[in-house]
Amino acid sequence: MMQDIIAGKYGGERIKVSRFLKAQDIHGFCGFWMRVDSSHGDVLQFDNMSDRPITERVNGNHYYID
Repeated sequence: MMQDIIAGKYGGERIKVSRFLKAQDIHGFCGFWMRVDSSHGDVLQFDNMSDRPITERVNGNHYYID
């Protein structure tokens, strides 16, 4: 799933995204990611959960990305 938002009203603010995940039979890496781009397309922030991967079965756990 992917979601785009127009971030104009969030300028200068810190945002936190949360999602519930239910998964099983994970092979390799599983995680959420969030990227913040400038109006010119430059990447300003990026979090892909690489330091906290989901590697085993989860049943509706809540994850935060900021």
